Amino acid sequence: MDSVRTVKRRGVSYLVYENETPTLARYWEWDVSHDPTYEVLERFLDKDHSYIDVGVHLGQTILYGSQFAKSVYAIEPDAEALRITKRNMELNDVSNVKLIPKALG
Repeated sequence: MDSVRTVKRRGVSYLVYENETPTLARYWEWDVSHDPTYEVLERFLDKDHSYIDVGVHLGQTILYGSQFAKSVYAIEPDAEALRITKRNMELNDVSNVKLIPKALG
């Protein structure tokens, strides 16, 4: 059974499938180190601008940033991470993100 959880970041909310996350305790509260990233996304994104997210992982920043941006180009080589991110995007009805299954090197 899928367990859905609401994640809140700086006043912005999105849903995730909690059972699709690593077995780290409190995983979705854990990324406080990304607070400066969220601040930058808020400051510079609007519906006239797009951004590229390299190393999407489970989509924490694209689920957040897609709410501000015109579009998001999300690059992630890990097929399992992309599968989870895609499910979370569908859960939130996110349509302005293009997932790109590649790596940069």
